[in-house]
Amino acid sequence: MSRDPRCPRCEPGAESLSELLEGTLSAPQRHELDRHLAGCADCRALLAALREQIEACRATPRPVPSPDCVARAVQTLQAELARRRAGPH
Repeated sequence: MSRDPRCPRCEPGAESLSELLEGTLSAPQRHELDRHLAGCADCRALLAALREQIEACRATPRPVPSPDCVARAVQTLQAELARRRAGPH
């Protein structure tokens, strides 16, 4: 099986698939990548796997810190700010 040199699995270009998903490719870059994807099953499979991973991450609930945890963090930050404002001793 011959490999396309534009294939992100062969070249340091997997970021182009991420950029595609992020919507940061220029129109010419997008067109070129779309053409490549039309003929490269490996890259289409990789793109599908990336989409699945992104969706799984988005579906994972974010942990919510307890009020006690937030209060301790605020207290720690306030103490550090006061220490810095006091300067070196």
